[in-house]
Amino acid sequence: MSERVGPLESSPWPSALEAHAVSLEGEVCLHGYEVESDLAAHYRFSDLVYLAVKGELPDDRRSRAFEVALIFALPLSVAEAPIHAAALARICGARQGGVLSVAGRALAARAEDTVRRYLPALKGEPSSPSAPVADGDAASVARLRALLEGVLDVPLLAGGPSRDLALLAVLWECGLRTESELVQVMTIARLPSAVAESSKRRPLDFASYPTDNPPLDYVSE
Repeated sequence: MSERVGPLESSPWPSALEAHAVSLEGEVCLHGYEVESDLAAHYRFSDLVYLAVKGELPDDRRSRAFEVALIFALPLSVAEAPIHAAALARICGARQGGVLSVAGRALAARAEDTVRRYLPALKGEPSSPSAPVADGDAASVARLRALLEGVLDVPLLAGGPSRDLALLAVLWECGLRTESELVQVMTIARLPSAVAESSKRRPLDFASYPTDNPPLDYVSE
């Protein structure tokens, strides 16, 4: 047996995990705010999400803008991979824990790709790639601008951005300035779409799944 001592062997280890966000001593608190007598009584659920991610509550302007961004970010159709995966998991007989696991992982992966694509534009980097604008984006972004008029100034909205970039720009101006914060919020916002679509599927109802999907090529590696 080796007598060499590495960093794992030479470091003291705690006997319990340290709580950093949720306190169960006395009334339950999240980042120091009492959940039942304060947060539940005076704040929106969107404020609770902001608090969980940022560790602080938003001011009134950011609270409203953040709520609008969450609602705008929610819809994804079953044609999108994360929602498709959740629906298919349900059809295959997965229980809700499995469906939500599939949906959460797929939504997080999509959010990571989206945030990494647009993060340079959010930071104002001159070399940032132009954002592709899909049909219908302009009308959606116009509605977003109208709702935020007089609430929060989001300069990027004036440049005709894609819908995804517009939503990320609102979150950016709400104070979410890291990749992890943006990914967390975009994932949380879109999870209800996966719940809504998957809950309408019957387990093992394979007859409802289309068979005219594009053929796949299986390649051995």
